[in-house]
Amino acid sequence: MPNDSTKLELTATQANATLYVNGEKYTSASTKSIDLVVGKNTVEIKVVAPDNKTEKVYTIEVTRASENASAVNTLNSLTLSEGTLGGGFKADTNDNASSLTASVKNATQEIVITPVATNSKALVDVTVASGSGLKVEKIGSAYKITGLKEKGASTPVTNDITISVKPENGGAAQDYVLKVTRANATASDLASLTGFTGLTQITDFASTKTDYAFNVTNGTGTIAITPAGAPSGSTVTVNGKVTSGTENVDLKVGENVITVKVTAENQINSRTYTIKVNRASASASSVDTLSGLTVNGATLNETFAEATTAYTTTVLNSVQDLTITPTAKDSKAVVTVKAIKGTTGTNKLEVVQSGSSYTIKGLAEGDNTVTISVQPENAGTAKDYTLTVTRVAATASDSALLSGIALNAGGAITLTNWNNTVESYTVPTKVANATNTITVTPTVASGAKAEVTVNGTKVNASGTGVLNVGENTIQVKVTAPNGVATKTYTFKVTRQGETLGKEAGVTLASDKGTLTHNALATVTSGAVTADGSLVLTNDVSSLNFTATPADAQAAVVVTYDADGTGSVSTPVTLTKNAQGTYTIANVAEGKGELKVTVTSEDTNVSNTVTIEVDKAKTGATGLASVAAISLDNGATEIKNFDPETTSYTVPVAHLPGTVTPLVSKGHADQTVTYKLNGKVITSATDLLVGDNTLVVTVVSPDKKVTKEYTVIIKRVSGNLSELAALTVNNAAAAVGTPVAATIAADVSDYKFTAVASPKATVKVTAKNAVGQTIIVSPGANNAYTASALTTGVNTITVQVTAEDGVTVKTYTIAVTKTP
Repeated sequence: MPNDSTKLELTATQANATLYVNGEKYTSASTKSIDLVVGKNTVEIKVVAPDNKTEKVYTIEVTRASENASAVNTLNSLTLSEGTLGGGFKADTNDNASSLTASVKNATQEIVITPVATNSKALVDVTVASGSGLKVEKIGSAYKITGLKEKGASTPVTNDITISVKPENGGAAQDYVLKVTRANATASDLASLTGFTGLTQITDFASTKTDYAFNVTNGTGTIAITPAGAPSGSTVTVNGKVTSGTENVDLKVGENVITVKVTAENQINSRTYTIKVNRASASASSVDTLSGLTVNGATLNETFAEATTAYTTTVLNSVQDLTITPTAKDSKAVVTVKAIKGTTGTNKLEVVQSGSSYTIKGLAEGDNTVTISVQPENAGTAKDYTLTVTRVAATASDSALLSGIALNAGGAITLTNWNNTVESYTVPTKVANATNTITVTPTVASGAKAEVTVNGTKVNASGTGVLNVGENTIQVKVTAPNGVATKTYTFKVTRQGETLGKEAGVTLASDKGTLTHNALATVTSGAVTADGSLVLTNDVSSLNFTATPADAQAAVVVTYDADGTGSVSTPVTLTKNAQGTYTIANVAEGKGELKVTVTSEDTNVSNTVTIEVDKAKTGATGLASVAAISLDNGATEIKNFDPETTSYTVPVAHLPGTVTPLVSKGHADQTVTYKLNGKVITSATDLLVGDNTLVVTVVSPDKKVTKEYTVIIKRVSGNLSELAALTVNNAAAAVGTPVAATIAADVSDYKFTAVASPKATVKVTAKNAVGQTIIVSPGANNAYTASALTTGVNTITVQVTAEDGVTVKTYTIAVTKTP
């Protein structure tokens, strides 16, 4: 109430009840005067029913304005829980107060509005017309309006809501009228435009294309946005403002983002068009060229150049959509892409933009023309680039064969076995280390319409690939013009290392049976031959064998001979498969032979491992016992031998100091191996003084049962003094008595043999006749040569150390050279 209202005249009526006002009994229908203070005044009316039990309290709050109270009666904001506020609402004014609008979808039967007064002390109230069927419920500072009526099929129906703002000073209230239209259940779901009237900068408009961009000059400070073709009943907003005509948008220098949203009549469907307008600065660039153009899944027939504006490419018939990525030289230039079927006309193709890429959809067979326009930052005339995309016909050839291929890596590579129906090739000659690229030039039998890729990259004439040290796989894939038939050719090319490998070791493994072989893992000199065995049961029909060289650049050759001799069957060279293994598809019964030859990259070292492949014969027995064991090649058997007893101890004399084990097999097809002190032996082998462990391993003919016999051979020691004896030139030498020899004056070298006892070690030194040390060179078969002897007596000293390492004897040879 205004400040000058000092009293409130109250009249309350309820004839059958007892009334109280602010705690004082009050007579119904009488007038009660209540004094008002500045600010809030609370009046409480209590009604007590005749039964003196039921009562109800009514509270009235009356605010009396102060002398300087505000007269502002406007809204600062009005927010809606549904729909978009239209009608030109302006904060803190009463402009358009009676023409505010909002549209909601048919499913919306209630709306919550939140009005906020400009002056927080003003009083806001929300009401609806009596009989409208609408109800208002206050929720905090918001108001919920329920019972919204839907729009009639032909007659508009609005739900009118009045928002009153009474100023702090109690003056006249300002009413805002919000007309809410609830869509009809059959409302249209269309939400698109047909264009923008007068906006000539958009040349590629399509109702489904929602992103546009263009440049305007620095002098263009405002742009008129006039959406056209909005469906009947739809709502259009420009930058959030509802419009039915033209909206003028101010432009700042740089990028301006304008959003035009079309909401369908049903208030459900919507589409937002985004227009990016770049207003040029006074110094804006005039660059209107591309710096690059790529085609996904295809290759330009021409090399891209900034000044070249016409390009062509060919795609298979299976390609209906093509994505291109044009890159503007100036990042502030605007790129637009349009496409048509054929080379002229208006038969447009759909273009979908995603970031900096554009997908042309629905390519026609034959030629399709893509126009790429580049508008410079300063909004000058755009430069057009054209890309002609030829999609081959469905009746195109189904041939995917090459008619030829040329490989060049530091020189032409000859494929002596070329056949266009064969897909895999290995170039036998290694490429020099200095060559790190290879050029592949394929020729298609079906003409230029087939698509060819080299290691995944499409080529028109030739392609270049990188060669790494070692084996490189070059894959040439040909797709027939019909886009269906394909053929892939594989070429394996090896590039040598910077330093050629000298390693010829190899590691072997088999996925079946028991493989044993002498170590050959690291070999860098000489020619080494190793042996081994692979024992297989009869049920093994095939196996996979690996031979992994220590140096990946070493050459490996694996052969298999079914009978192990090469006389009945010819050894077959095995080819490494894709899994890196060599497969023997049919393993023959009995003994065969696997031979692995490893040659170092520099070809100076070549080594061979021969593996005896022993497969049990059909019906072979499981017997693994032997009848007897001898230690001297069968001359004398171990006494009291029992085939079922596997441990024995046998003492032997000091001499001869060797053992040659031999068993009497329990079955002719048993396999027997011998190990002495942990090493495999096949012939007479030296024994140590003391305990020696001989393990005899017997494998049954069916390769399923293995038995081991262990024999401890105790060799007694001999007379160690005798073990330090020496024979010189086949004559026994004696300690303290020099062996005398004479050579002529014209002879400077003296040759002799010095044979010591078994297990003894020999050290030979010499001095000439004047006491100078001279060279003694050892040779084969205990032969020695003393060189540079002088006139007079030359002394050769031979020191022999017995096996016990303690007993040492020294012998001398006196060689007199005549004057």
